[in-house]
Amino acid sequence: MRNLQTVESAGQRELVRTSDIRQNPKTREGQDQKKPQIRGGPRRMPMRNVRAILGTILFGACWVGCSSPKTSAPSLCQYWASNFKRSTISSHGYQVVALRDYTGDAQRFFHDIPKPPKKFPACVEGDFNGDGIQDVALLLWRESGEPRREGCGVPVKMRIVVMKGQKNGTSRTLDLAEFDDCIPTEEALRYVSPGIYGPNPYDPKKTRLELKHPAFEVGGFEAAMGTVFFWQDNKFESLRMGE
Repeated sequence: MRNLQTVESAGQRELVRTSDIRQNPKTREGQDQKKPQIRGGPRRMPMRNVRAILGTILFGACWVGCSSPKTSAPSLCQYWASNFKRSTISSHGYQVVALRDYTGDAQRFFHDIPKPPKKFPACVEGDFNGDGIQDVALLLWRESGEPRREGCGVPVKMRIVVMKGQKNGTSRTLDLAEFDDCIPTEEALRYVSPGIYGPNPYDPKKTRLELKHPAFEVGGFEAAMGTVFFWQDNKFESLRMGE
């Protein structure tokens, strides 16, 4: 603000100094000269002063907005990826599947295909039960202890859990499924929007899946659709819709 006032004052001095002030040509010798007359009314401020003022204002605005950007709160996936070790599930040897735990093809896919790139392929956020509180689905793994076999780096147990959000700010852990897999893996979680899906190719009746709330699915990173987990009748149900 001090710089802005200085520029304005300099502009005012320039305005007075460059005003078109002329003497009255009829002034007689020996008499006091009449007050100078200003022709054409008030003059405009020189453009260089206008530019200086605008530059000061814009620079000040960018100093506030550019050098001190607003920091958004971390997402729930980012929070659980960083703090999962504090949970009781981690005491059983489980950890969240990280980007480094995927095959090279899967890592390239997550980096190049989704926009923006998917940083947490094993996590999905959403209000899965429609209570107005965000929940988090996580894909976990731990070593199974089984001997290694060809085509499988490290045999592991995969586990799907939901950290169900509570009104008091805590979360309740719901254990949904467990299956065998390997690390590096290609299994990932994906968000499924409310809507009608199908017909189900694995159902002889070719039924459709109607989702009233957001859901999530687990499947290969290139699969069109995998097994969908959704909230129904006060609990999670699952339905296989693809590979």
